[in-house]
Amino acid sequence: MNSSDPKMASVREYLGAVDSLEEAEDALAAARGAYADSFAELQSSAETLGLSDTPETWVDEIAARSAELEANPVAEGEEGYEAYQQALQDVADAEAALADALADKSVLDSAEAGYTEASAAASDEALKQAIVDAQNATGGDTITLDDVTDEMMEFARRELGL
Repeated sequence: MNSSDPKMASVREYLGAVDSLEEAEDALAAARGAYADSFAELQSSAETLGLSDTPETWVDEIAARSAELEANPVAEGEEGYEAYQQALQDVADAEAALADALADKSVLDSAEAGYTEASAAASDEALKQAIVDAQNATGGDTITLDDVTDEMMEFARRELGL
């Protein structure tokens, strides 16, 4: 595959796509792990605050809890001050956990899109197209995707080390 022969360009591109797919798989696994961790933290904060079991409503519930605390402050020395301070801290922790989870979800969404794109570029159809392009670049007999047999695919995979 170190050939500089132009007819091998499509095959080199396909092999690059296979490498990109491996990188995309690693990125997706890392993003899933990070999101699982940050979501677990958010879930723990939701439980601490006594939020609903519906994650889709947690943003609003955390905001409402924060607004409620801001609207009803307890001054130092007043009864319930310690509980108020703890509630403020719990809301701040939930807000931080929410921000982390949302950021990790964004990274996960991006990693999933990258994986989908890389999967298409490294698919059997892409390999078939690379075989067709390589054959047709020789100037000899031209072939179509329909002409690529299972045996040709297996040969190409074996020769490419896939």
